[in-house]
Amino acid sequence: MSYPMVELGEVCEVVSGATPKREVPAYWGGDVDWVTPKDLTDLEGRFIYEAPEKITEAGYKSCSTHMVPAGSVLLSSRAPIGHLAITRRPVCTNQGFKNFISGPKVDAEFLYWALKRDVPKLQAMGTGSTFKEISKAQVEKYKIPLPPLPTQRRIAAILDKSQALVANDRRTLAVYDQLAKSLFLELFGDPVKNERGWEVVTLEDVSAEIIDCPHSTPEFVDGVTEYPCIRTSELGNGYIDWSSMKYLNEEGYVLRTKRMVPQAGDIVYGREGTFGEAAIVLERTMMSLRQRVMLFSPNKKKITSSYFWAALRSDRVYRQALKHTSGSTVGHVNIKDIRKFTLPLPPINMQQRYASALKQVEDHQAKCAASLHRSEGLFGSLLQSAFAGGFGG
Repeated sequence: MSYPMVELGEVCEVVSGATPKREVPAYWGGDVDWVTPKDLTDLEGRFIYEAPEKITEAGYKSCSTHMVPAGSVLLSSRAPIGHLAITRRPVCTNQGFKNFISGPKVDAEFLYWALKRDVPKLQAMGTGSTFKEISKAQVEKYKIPLPPLPTQRRIAAILDKSQALVANDRRTLAVYDQLAKSLFLELFGDPVKNERGWEVVTLEDVSAEIIDCPHSTPEFVDGVTEYPCIRTSELGNGYIDWSSMKYLNEEGYVLRTKRMVPQAGDIVYGREGTFGEAAIVLERTMMSLRQRVMLFSPNKKKITSSYFWAALRSDRVYRQALKHTSGSTVGHVNIKDIRKFTLPLPPINMQQRYASALKQVEDHQAKCAASLHRSEGLFGSLLQSAFAGGFGG
């Protein structure tokens, strides 16, 4: 079955926000919660309990922001479009939001998930030359499926539980990542200080190949194929996050791997936007590179994949990347600069000892990553089927 489609403006009151004048001290440091899109960037879970920054009552009255009650849904509508949260207390926001006060026909948690599913569509609606933005009129006219309230609550509860599985797997994976970093520091010391006096080499010194991504936009296909195409947003905590992965057909894969086919043990590195993350390519993964990433193929006579991966993610390399960032809107690092980044190079036998010590951690990481892949797949499947009538009427 399918659910009737309704405009958001029919079932919610949509309100915007504003910012008091920064140059007026009396408007700032009060007790009125004032939320910005940045506050939702690293939000864990669906709820926001308190705003990091607060304004005074005078600041609130000085501008056109609106207080929304607990249980409202916040949607960032520019810079960027698509951050979401449900309020646990009354808050107001800056102008980067369109906020939803639910009427009697729509459950707030259901609305959150309906919007979460449609973030790519909402982003595509954005207009503007400096940064993309969606207007209040666009949001009010945007349609979502609306089952009966009991079904809405059932859908929200199922998606909550599924998302909790994903969050648990991610937390566990982050613990293993910290353990891997601790092992690295214990064996090799701080790579920034290099207090043990290891030989210092450039990345090109220890690479068999360094390949940049094709500078073209790939043509993705709907659904999952055997040809994933990775970007910086899929790199996190040293592993590949498959939840937002896009895929190619065979022709697209061949086009994007003309320079080099990524092999097991190669390392994907993010060089633009959220740069500095890296992940090792696994066996039998027919992967290609999207924009903003590059590939290192280690010279195995000089460096192991495990050590190269850990060194790329170290503070030493990250600081060099920060020093060489350019770009007015999105910072990026040029590949010619990256080639000259330096790292300490312990003897290969010590690197192999690290790989052996890391093996047990990596085995657990792999199992956890596989579990995360399954839980994310389940969540994605549920998210799509829920709004197509898959949970009953």
